[in-house]
Amino acid sequence: GDYASVTYKDKTLYAIVGDIGPKDVLGEGSPALARGVGVDPHPVTGGLQTASVEYRILPGSGNATSPRTSWEVQRNASQAFAAAGAVLK
Repeated sequence: GDYASVTYKDKTLYAIVGDIGPKDVLGEGSPALARGVGVDPHPVTGGLQTASVEYRILPGSGNATSPRTSWEVQRNASQAFAAAGAVLK
């Protein structure tokens, strides 16, 4: 439920961390997130095979018990990252 920033090339969006495994893999995102940062969202042919996406996670920032709209995630995560002193492009 913590907030994350996801940057690919010149686009950054905020997201909610919801992945629970496997422990040694990070980087699976929703089709909407992929589309938003300019990655092909197709479940079979889309995605990226390189480490060219940057993820930043703000520990302790989320609320895993309450659903949020995409708009709320963008606004609240932006505020949380700013309050933490994280400057994103």
